Amino acid sequence: MSYVPAPYLDNLKKYKYSVIDASPLSKYVLQPYWNYMIRFMPWSIAPNLITLIGTVALVLNWFILWYYVPYFSNPAPQWVYLFSAIAMEWYSLMDNLDGRQARRTKTSSPLGELFDHGCDCVAVALAAVIADSIYQFGPGVHSVCLLIMTAGGFWFATWEEYHTGTLYLAFFNGPTEGIKLVSTAYLITYIVGPGLWTQQITDFLPFLPASLSWIGMRDILVFGITAANTVIPSLMSVHVVMTNPRNASFQRKLRASGHMLTYFIYWGMVVIWYNNSTALWHAHPHIMHIGVGMGFAEMASRLILAHLCHMEYAVLQRPMLPLLIVSLGSLVQNYSPVTSLVPEE
Repeated sequence: MSYVPAPYLDNLKKYKYSVIDASPLSKYVLQPYWNYMIRFMPWSIAPNLITLIGTVALVLNWFILWYYVPYFSNPAPQWVYLFSAIAMEWYSLMDNLDGRQARRTKTSSPLGELFDHGCDCVAVALAAVIADSIYQFGPGVHSVCLLIMTAGGFWFATWEEYHTGTLYLAFFNGPTEGIKLVSTAYLITYIVGPGLWTQQITDFLPFLPASLSWIGMRDILVFGITAANTVIPSLMSVHVVMTNPRNASFQRKLRASGHMLTYFIYWGMVVIWYNNSTALWHAHPHIMHIGVGMGFAEMASRLILAHLCHMEYAVLQRPMLPLLIVSLGSLVQNYSPVTSLVPEE
């Protein structure tokens, strides 16, 4: 079965990329920087290769952290944090040079955008697992929340583009300010050490009242910085889509709401699986997070493809099927007398 039915192939040829970047940091600092850096890129390098080179840096970063921090709970050698900051910045640079390379070599195409955003889908899962390892979240709820929120920021931006026809990067957005905050945090970790993220907020800011001693730096990272970087832009995307003239009718709003539901169904099943197979997730956190992250990347890539080809996007997608099976299986295992294959902690 083909991903793109024949009637929609002509739409792929007619597609025009549309983006609005409202970030002052991008406009006044990063755009001139990227325009300068593209001069050093050889004309013979294909834009998709540039995209791939950037993504490979994150893959290598993940493998290194998987080796040194297998359970998201111990510090890594100091050089790893510097490498992580460089890898994140390298990915960001390549992600912004590939389009410039395509335009100056006149090789822009919808398939190039699909490959670019497809790599971004994969980078979402990698970035979340890398952050779990650096901040030493452990294999518990903090790391799962970080993965879900990081995926949410990407999903709702893609969902907004699908329903409005334009990718809108807000005044403060994940691909610009968010990445800079993350790479800066990794650089700070390299300078002061990873112990910073295992402290309570009152240890870091002793002038605060003792009643706040229950708040850890991890909590601020997950429910503060990460939420501001993903949840707030996601809510803005909902507002933009629901108020867009293209979605004025009740039917269009209902259609858009259904595609929002896709995200919540997928990650709801992940939560069910985690809640009923905690020992498995704790024993293999990297594999579990990357596994469900790649499933999400497949779903998001399908949404991007549907946008490029002006196809309808089903609320229930094929990548949900394996997750449905394992989540239901975990429920049965948890509430049956059969002994688990993985001993509970």
